[in-house]
Amino acid sequence: KPSIDYIYSQMSDAVKTVDAYGEIAQHTDEYIYFRTDHHWTALGAYHAYERFCEASGQTAASLDSFKKVTYKNFHGSFYRDTKSTALKNHPDKIVAYIPPSTNDISITNMDGSKMDWNIITDVSTWNSTAKYSTFIGGDNPFSVVKNPKVKNGKSVMLIKESFGNAFAPFLVENYENVYIVDYRYIKNVDKRSLTQMVDKYKIDDVLFVNNVSAVRNESAVKLMSDFVG
Repeated sequence: KPSIDYIYSQMSDAVKTVDAYGEIAQHTDEYIYFRTDHHWTALGAYHAYERFCEASGQTAASLDSFKKVTYKNFHGSFYRDTKSTALKNHPDKIVAYIPPSTNDISITNMDGSKMDWNIITDVSTWNSTAKYSTFIGGDNPFSVVKNPKVKNGKSVMLIKESFGNAFAPFLVENYENVYIVDYRYIKNVDKRSLTQMVDKYKIDDVLFVNNVSAVRNESAVKLMSDFVG
């Protein structure tokens, strides 16, 4: 928390910070982080989304309005790194929430090709270490969700690493257009800067969603800085 506060204190007054920590801290009795993986669960991401909506003057979509799906036997990054028997014997489950308006997403792959995919994909038969990719197809340079049931003309650009994957599905209910950029890979398919992309897609809100550990990764910080321009 002191680190987050310090980082926020260094930002321009033009940047609206979101106290996701404060919201999540009220739900520590819930399954908000995995045991075998470093990510938050979709429920943890939802609580951050609630606080984002509050900060941006929007109404958060009710969690009950999403279709809840569960995928068992998930072994995440901690298990992949350690091959710990203790973690193997106590797998996680992934609970995902399909947006009520649409489950369609257009993904641009690393090679620039495009494919139609699902915002929440059925990973019940996938390898146990790959199931976090139920969220927006995993880490892809650029993805777009067009919500046919929202006609408010609003567009958001989510700048993220993998923590943003579980967060992105909730934004679908608040925006007509959701543009998702993984700053680590975007230069593979689009050389434009953030401001140039904001102009091109007529973005109303730019939202950064990253885990706090990202700031200790010099290469990741450089990639983000290069994209921001």
